[in-house]
Amino acid sequence: MTSQSISAADLARLEAAHPGVFRRHFGTRAKPWLAVATLFAYLIWSLWIFDFASLLNGGNWNRAGLEILQWVSYESRPVVNITGDKLAVVFRPYDALGHNPKPDWIVAERTSVDRVTVTWGSDAYRLVLGVTEATIDNGAEHSVWRLGPKGWDPQGPVPASAHLQEGGAHIFFGVLGSVELDTKTVSIRRRFPGWANFVFDTDSKFWGKSWSELWALLTTGDRLDPAQLNLSLAYNDIWYNSLWQHGDVWTKLLQTVVMAFVGTLFGAVLA
Repeated sequence: MTSQSISAADLARLEAAHPGVFRRHFGTRAKPWLAVATLFAYLIWSLWIFDFASLLNGGNWNRAGLEILQWVSYESRPVVNITGDKLAVVFRPYDALGHNPKPDWIVAERTSVDRVTVTWGSDAYRLVLGVTEATIDNGAEHSVWRLGPKGWDPQGPVPASAHLQEGGAHIFFGVLGSVELDTKTVSIRRRFPGWANFVFDTDSKFWGKSWSELWALLTTGDRLDPAQLNLSLAYNDIWYNSLWQHGDVWTKLLQTVVMAFVGTLFGAVLA
């Protein structure tokens, strides 16, 4: 093998011919560090805005984990109202499942008295609720609760996943959700991965339709709104999505990009 060296004169000639390679602008050199600093600042801001410090200082590691889960998942929160010998499942007006949800993981049965069965993915995580008794399976834990004058009482050892409170208890299913037993209501939390209604909100005529149905509507289907094409209506519904507000977000993002471009151009002119 032979080694090659370059003379000082040749190096000076190369520097003069290619100044951009040998004398990079400060902004070019600083870009990686600025990206790292921006990411770090965003992380600090996120921790502050979600008050992670108080969660960790108080030892609330479960809550801290749930806060992080909220970035990549969503919840449905129905409530079962107990009135006499009747049970009524009620969803919030703006539940992620729509205005008239009928999920297959809630089964309401009417026998001599009402009974509601809720599952979290399988029968290993299940609530069977009557008007005076609740049976909860949480993986390896099995517990029975009975409703008395002062609230729900455990019929046996309290499971490790249950937090007793006035009138009942809060039973956690980890990332799947939870059950909260109260004197007159039982609150259900069921968690799903993803971002609910990211494309269309529940008020859109396209909401809840499969990809094949959407394709048919956007290409050959009859107009959902006689005043405009389905493609135009879909664009309008995405842009004005009431939950995610894509129009506002994208507009502000474009303004940020334009400002950054103008700032970079201005800096290059002054350099």
